[in-house]
Amino acid sequence: MLEFHVNNQVTAEALLAIAREAYKHYVAAIGKEPAPMGADYAHHIAHDTIITAYQDNVLVGFGIIIEKDDGLWLETIAVADGYRGQGIGSKLLAEIERHIAKKARSYQLYTNEKMTQNKAWYLRLGFTITAVKEAEGFRRIYFEKTLS
Repeated sequence: MLEFHVNNQVTAEALLAIAREAYKHYVAAIGKEPAPMGADYAHHIAHDTIITAYQDNVLVGFGIIIEKDDGLWLETIAVADGYRGQGIGSKLLAEIERHIAKKARSYQLYTNEKMTQNKAWYLRLGFTITAVKEAEGFRRIYFEKTLS
């Protein structure tokens, strides 16, 4: 059974391990490690909202919501490699959206332009593309989603 927690006692090391698994497939396409593989998860734990997904008491995914001047952003969403393809990412995103809906009517995120599977997934889930631009050495596609 899949369970979700908000700001539980997850460690930065556990988040980094899942991010490294989830994003390793993109290193060759991008030519370097995607940003989530080197993020400061201790900082995120201290300052942002972390929503974790557990299956049978095993951490299998997480999402990080950050507040910026222009609203709420989904900074990272990741599912452990061995749990991909089971719908966990979609369920995790739905849980993240339930949390965001308490504070805002929409939120934003970005993905690397070369992560074409992510782009297709976000479009299927109702996001709209708002921009494509270079940021922090990555070519990124920016999305926004309005919540009902």
